[in-house]
Amino acid sequence: MSTQTDLWDAQIADIMELTNRPELDDLTALALRMATLKTHLCDHFVRDIVTSDQVAFDDSASVTSLSIATTTEFARFRDVHMVQLLDVDGVALDSPEVEIVEANDIFEPGYRGVKRPYIAWMAGSNLNIYAACGMYGARVLWFQSPNVTRDTYDSWIAQLFPDVIVWEAAMMVWNRTGNETKAKEAWVTLHGDQRNPEMGLINLLKSNYLTTAGR
Repeated sequence: MSTQTDLWDAQIADIMELTNRPELDDLTALALRMATLKTHLCDHFVRDIVTSDQVAFDDSASVTSLSIATTTEFARFRDVHMVQLLDVDGVALDSPEVEIVEANDIFEPGYRGVKRPYIAWMAGSNLNIYAACGMYGARVLWFQSPNVTRDTYDSWIAQLFPDVIVWEAAMMVWNRTGNETKAKEAWVTLHGDQRNPEMGLINLLKSNYLTTAGR
């Protein structure tokens, strides 16, 4: 046994107790995987941010493209949070600040073909970084999705606020088995009702863990 398997097994047990369907092993496991991902993906939580090693670039190039799909360091990459440029000694620079933009917004307004001075953008599975004066490397802060297999399960939400995942998974089981009444009950538990939407588990999760102050 391990911390990961213990956490997974505890979540499975709570879901089965809530649904009262202990015979649905495979469906419950599928629901836990989906509910864990769905909960982490419902917003950009600071606890999902990880930092890459310093990525060095050759020849002080002004544009560099990192292949997220083929770089093991970016496993389970979800989104970019911040890019810090490095100087010749590999020290992260606080200035200039790199702006994260969309692929269709890389040029200066009114000057088609002239890139904004310090930007980063996703194009397919590549992270592109442009610096007007060249650069020697970068440090990337990015959002990582959790491991969702039993042996590697590492959801901080499951550790700190497990009920939101348990109810999400239970709702999936009830939906798949045709129990609309219980599924609707789970939805209200997760999202609140019209009078008290802030009391839903999803809203409580966001209000407590979206910012650094909520950590």
